[in-house]
Amino acid sequence: MGGLWKSEMERMWRQKSLIILFLIGLALIAYSLIKLKLRGYGDYGSATGRELLNRGNLPWYLLDSISLLSTTILLPLLYTDHICSEFRSGAYRVYLQRPYRMSQFWLVKLGALVVTTLGFVAMAYLMSSIGALFLFPQSSEAAPLVDVKQMGSSLSTLLIYIMFALACISKLIITGVVCLYFGRSIFAFVVVTVFSLIIYQFHMGFLILIDPFQSIRGAFQSGKFSEFWIFTLGSIGVGGLWGLAGWCRRVLKK
Repeated sequence: MGGLWKSEMERMWRQKSLIILFLIGLALIAYSLIKLKLRGYGDYGSATGRELLNRGNLPWYLLDSISLLSTTILLPLLYTDHICSEFRSGAYRVYLQRPYRMSQFWLVKLGALVVTTLGFVAMAYLMSSIGALFLFPQSSEAAPLVDVKQMGSSLSTLLIYIMFALACISKLIITGVVCLYFGRSIFAFVVVTVFSLIIYQFHMGFLILIDPFQSIRGAFQSGKFSEFWIFTLGSIGVGGLWGLAGWCRRVLKK
């Protein structure tokens, strides 16, 4: 498995499109930081109104700024481009000639994209934390929607980024399933986007597939996290099993 993992990571990061999309993601984070600094306040809309930025709430407002674009456009483009390129190039046919189980190829492929996703979220967390420290050095550390006596500002900030990462992974899993049926990346991207918009109309829990931060904010406001965990972990579990079975069937047919 070690050789398979190394091969997948090397092949993935040799793709110029992935590097470009990852750099665009970092640029989005930097732009959001600069925009928030120049504006000086955060705004959740009607929920809390305007709030002066400080070291505690800057990471929250940064995540609010990047959540929709990252989950709806940036990450799905990255996922569909990488997964569909395997089918477009016919590389998956080579898998049958290597001494690994078909399930291992799929798990390694998803694992490599999970690591890339975690890297993006980790960069957002680090840039927001460092930015908060240097841009607002004398401000308070109070985070929004959080009772600091029950949960410290730093712990709550770390938690929202972990929740965001899991929501992005659920989008990855759903995207992987779609790519099994739509081999061209542009078609897969459109289907994933339309599917996310439609299924969200049936239950607000699927908002994690469009703008995860709104679901996270709602969980903190209500103090009820069960819905978020059910829909996020449920999507990962059900989609993961479906994708694994679909991958094995598709390769066997070839």
